[in-house]
Amino acid sequence: MKLSDWHQRFVLQASWTAQMRRFIHTHLVIPPQSKVLELGCGTGAVLCDPLYDGSVRFGIDIDPDRLHFFHKELNEIHLTAADAATLPFASGSFDLVFCHYFLLWLTEPLPAIAEVKRVLKSGGYFAIYAEPDYLGRIDTTPQMNYLAEQQNRSLKKQGVCLTAGRDMVNHMQNAGFGQVQAGIYAYHWQAEQEKDITSESEVLRYDLDQLNLGKAEMESLIELFRSSPGFTYIPTFYAWALKQ
Repeated sequence: MKLSDWHQRFVLQASWTAQMRRFIHTHLVIPPQSKVLELGCGTGAVLCDPLYDGSVRFGIDIDPDRLHFFHKELNEIHLTAADAATLPFASGSFDLVFCHYFLLWLTEPLPAIAEVKRVLKSGGYFAIYAEPDYLGRIDTTPQMNYLAEQQNRSLKKQGVCLTAGRDMVNHMQNAGFGQVQAGIYAYHWQAEQEKDITSESEVLRYDLDQLNLGKAEMESLIELFRSSPGFTYIPTFYAWALKQ
């Protein structure tokens, strides 16, 4: 997949969570002209949201190419290529730090979450908008079980933590965040979601390609996904907490 394809994928994921992000923000007290930071901002699908208009926005990502793509789209945001475990910001810098489909890519999330706590101001918030739990995946047709196993095997090979969603509250508490509020996204299935199905098919092809399957088997699995009469539910968690 090209970088522009990944950007469209990130935009689609951001559309899935837009209402929840706004719900979370009804519980946060963010001052005018606040400083906000996104971990793993990628191509800017979330950080460009008008939800943050009026704030001074910062983003970090370990991939310079994604940051360059982002900069071409919206150059007034402060972007830095950096590792979340060693944030290049002074302590007490931000009113809000957030991430979106990010912690699943960290082998050990606790150092990054500890860094979030360090760079937050007292009274600032850490918001985790979405972290999936692939081991909690539910498929409504038996034929999809093998596909689920293969995709999870690929994700693990790529470095994904398959239990990121269920683990995140524990990580936040271990980093010193108290009074964590968390939940799981509900899911409403529609009979026709062609945009989502096309995007999922492209990502599935990418994932299966990491397993070096034969072309015939890979195409068979993709067709199985596209033609399945059921649907897949992957529990996706959200949370927020205040730095005391």
